[in-house]
Amino acid sequence: MPAGLSRRFGFSEVDRDGSRVLLRLDLGGAHRPSMLCPRKRAEVLGTSTRHVVEVLYSSQCPWSGWMIDGIRNHIRKLDVEVRLVNTDDRAVVEEYGMTRGVRLSVL
Repeated sequence: MPAGLSRRFGFSEVDRDGSRVLLRLDLGGAHRPSMLCPRKRAEVLGTSTRHVVEVLYSSQCPWSGWMIDGIRNHIRKLDVEVRLVNTDDRAVVEEYGMTRGVRLSVL
């Protein structure tokens, strides 16, 4: 969603990370939110060198199922492992540093 539209309704920028902008509508709360920064995760799959596609999804997002199906359909012919990561759990969000997205890695 364009940030300009939200600003028209009183939202203000509280954090920025490259192309991402975090906006907030101040309703008098004491806590000021900040951006969750993506983190690199260290994993080991034995001696495997397969590509792994991790799809971070949330049941709160109505597009998650569509995104997962699209990714699976487009990479079906490749030799990759698709891992679904449910970010409904706050601990998972803190581990990955984001709530939704796709991450490709060679393990």
